[in-house]
Amino acid sequence: MSCPGLQARWVGGCALPTPQGRVPTLVTICSTSESVDRISYDLCRESCITALTIGPDQAKQLAELTIPEVYEQAEDILGLAHISPGVRMALYRLLLGLLYITGVYPRTEREARQWVLQRHPLSEAADVLRSKFKDKLDLFHPVRPFGQNILLAPFMADHGYGPAQLDIERAGNGAQLEDHVHLHHPWRPTPAEALAAMLTKHLYDPGGRMMAQNSWLGRSFTYGALGQGATRVLNLAMGDSLADTLRLNLAPAKRAGTFNFTWTEGCPDRRTFTGDGANLPRRPDGPADLHSWLGRSILLQPAALPDGTVVVDRVLVGAGDLMEELPHALLQDAVLVGGRPQQARAETALWRSASALYAGAGSQDPGNAKDEDLFARLTKLKRKVDIWSVGLITSQRTLVSWVSDTYPFVGTQVRPLHLAAVDGAAWCAAAEKAVWSGAAAARDIAFPNARPEERKVILERLHPGPVLWARFEGVFHELLDAIAASDEHAAEQQPLVHAQARADFARSVVAVSQAALEAGLRSLPASGLALEALVKAEARLTKALSNPRAFPAEFLEATMPPTPDVDTPPSAGPAPSSDSPLRAAGTETESTAKTKAAPSGAFAHWLVSLVETRNHGFLKPLKESLPSAALRGEALEALSLAADFAPREGQRSAYELTAHLFARYHAAMPTLDRARLYGSGDMGAACRRIGLGFARGPADPGSLALFRRLTGDRSVPAMVLSEAVDRLRAGGSVPPHWASLVEDLAGWPRRQESVRKEWARSFYTPASRARQNPKAEPPAQQRRSPSTTAKTSW
Repeated sequence: MSCPGLQARWVGGCALPTPQGRVPTLVTICSTSESVDRISYDLCRESCITALTIGPDQAKQLAELTIPEVYEQAEDILGLAHISPGVRMALYRLLLGLLYITGVYPRTEREARQWVLQRHPLSEAADVLRSKFKDKLDLFHPVRPFGQNILLAPFMADHGYGPAQLDIERAGNGAQLEDHVHLHHPWRPTPAEALAAMLTKHLYDPGGRMMAQNSWLGRSFTYGALGQGATRVLNLAMGDSLADTLRLNLAPAKRAGTFNFTWTEGCPDRRTFTGDGANLPRRPDGPADLHSWLGRSILLQPAALPDGTVVVDRVLVGAGDLMEELPHALLQDAVLVGGRPQQARAETALWRSASALYAGAGSQDPGNAKDEDLFARLTKLKRKVDIWSVGLITSQRTLVSWVSDTYPFVGTQVRPLHLAAVDGAAWCAAAEKAVWSGAAAARDIAFPNARPEERKVILERLHPGPVLWARFEGVFHELLDAIAASDEHAAEQQPLVHAQARADFARSVVAVSQAALEAGLRSLPASGLALEALVKAEARLTKALSNPRAFPAEFLEATMPPTPDVDTPPSAGPAPSSDSPLRAAGTETESTAKTKAAPSGAFAHWLVSLVETRNHGFLKPLKESLPSAALRGEALEALSLAADFAPREGQRSAYELTAHLFARYHAAMPTLDRARLYGSGDMGAACRRIGLGFARGPADPGSLALFRRLTGDRSVPAMVLSEAVDRLRAGGSVPPHWASLVEDLAGWPRRQESVRKEWARSFYTPASRARQNPKAEPPAQQRRSPSTTAKTSW
């Protein structure tokens, strides 16, 4: 089964010209060929690892290095570079395994600690690899190819398939029963890419049926088991440099064990695929065996392009070694959950189980703690180290996604980190339930007549779902980072730092929940009913988040309304008349100076002065005419005088409309009561006062319909505002705060969405109004209850 595009005959593993005399596009030499020109790729001589290094000028740059060069420059390398977290983890484990087999590893816990503290050099491994392991790391060796099973060589010519099968991220699974990526994919990897893909397949292959035949090596050869990385989350302690990282993860051992350079050498009890040993698992005999475990039988066939570039042309893949359940001594990096190694799950984010990492390390959970492991050694170091976790999510033996995360680890802060991880995950889960309740409230309002089978679908559409958990992840890591950073403070100050970090986390969770719910409800059609659903959902969410039975005191504080800024309004007094010499001459008086400082407040005082001085010459034309281009005479003069208070030309119409509404309210209702002169609350609060008896605001059908029309239009609702003012005047209710109203109308084109939401919060959920926008409230002396300042009950 040859790959498309190869125009050559295969004789003894060599490519010959076709009968038509065409030259083949690939010159291929099988691994069994005895040609003197065989392709070789020794990892000790060829650049096969990409590393992020620090140059002499302290600039970061990528470098292609051989394995010995990696050990020699490890102190100047920040880390390995690859787009796939699974590949990076596999390369780190290769470097650890080679350190063990070269004898560069600590023998005792005390020695391991000294290696880290004294920065023990690792360059000795490079010398040993070059001198004692000649040809052991040759990827295309004719007899013992590195990491491969040479027993597959007789089947390569007839059954070899495309190398895309080698890359689990491209092929997805080993069966290829549907898309047949191994047949048509054009990818031809370089030896370095093939090495990375092969190591990842050994470590993470999801198992299942393989593209192999029973007649090759046996019936058991066609079905692969899960790779050790696919069965649990692998963890790596990340240091300041690559050398530091390797030293941190070198577990002390009395003997290194066997390194699996190739399938046919080293291990005497290797799986045979036939007879009694067909399905016999074995236990790794040491850390070197564990880190170089051959989870698959793989054979690579190299080829040379016309320009001399070496690529991998074809591969064969089958089952590999079976591993016994590992003892705790070989589970150095494992995090135990319920006594079993932690697994990656598609339905649960990796960070939600971060508490298990700290629980075992700090003996907070003795049932999941191990004796001496990676985390126990890190606890004794008393320095900050990042733990990098990598897991694989599969579905039906097919790769779905990689999951990876990084957690701070400080030995002196293990207990606070554990408590923060437990509480943080629990608080996020409770907040997610609160968001569900808010989305349910919005659904019931926006879709009151939905059928039972539709209600669940609508709720899932309105709920932010995975987006919410993705937002929680960021604030969760901020909490852990803040707890870990407290180690830099004095011991007596650390509890205060922890408390502040938890309070900040609570505020962030509240903000994230509110923002996520609002984003989820944007799918509702733009209307007054949708706005009602939004603000009532927000109120439901705020109430749930401030429930002391479900949330701690930090959340109660985070949901409390902040203290609003109270500004004292300028003293009341009439503005200069139109024929005033001061106004005509443009002389700046105290009143005009205040107009510049607070135009909306000065505008309100000018309106009040018209009532206090019984200036019907202005009030009557203002009342009878809406702003328009056809106005003449006194109406035009009055509106022009009102518009002169606008700080910008584009806001003149807002001041003209507010003056009309003020005159409409006060022309037939002369009063000197300050609550009615200056008004109270925004337009939503004023509409809540419309109605009869106890049925006011949302409880009054007329008021509810009026407000929905008021907030359902994205343009300035001048006619509906006039109708609302008429209803307020007819019912003897206090009007809106005129200074706030003119500011809302002046900013309408730019911030009409926020203005409509503020009004809706005041109308539907006045208790949460101050939480959302405290600055929109009028000053304290202008927010006095009308029942205490007016005789007419509203």
